Amino acid sequence: MMVRNTSTYQTQGEYIAGELKKIGINVTIETSDSTIIFDRAVKLDYTIWSYWFCQTTGIPEELFGSYFITGGSRNWIGYSDPKIDNAYLDMAATTDPAERRKKALAMEDTIMEFIPAAPLPVSTAIRAFYSYVKDPPMTISSYVREKGELVWRSDV
Repeated sequence: MMVRNTSTYQTQGEYIAGELKKIGINVTIETSDSTIIFDRAVKLDYTIWSYWFCQTTGIPEELFGSYFITGGSRNWIGYSDPKIDNAYLDMAATTDPAERRKKALAMEDTIMEFIPAAPLPVSTAIRAFYSYVKDPPMTISSYVREKGELVWRSDV
């Protein structure tokens, strides 16, 4: 499993390796510098890659525009789907927040059907909840994650 040689990514890689072992998949962690990692990623020269879709702004344009639009600046895996490219432009032009979120979630569903990925806890941040807070959504985007429509309290 290809892992970036920073403490955060190495810790994440160890966690993932441990979880994979629980289901009978034994991996060897191979740490490398980011210059090597991203060069290999572009060439699809890996079996498993432990990577976090990082966002600075938390808006859907950053996530989808960087990682999943054809030719995106962080599209290391070469993902290309004309439906997503067009949906991205439509979503970005939508001004109603509820409709925009709906479109972003639909894009995420399309991408998750294609990419063999497993959602993981974010290793560089924390989300803590009281025990009575139920159903916090876990998605690939902080934009859709932070919307709390599905969260409820069991104590009221």
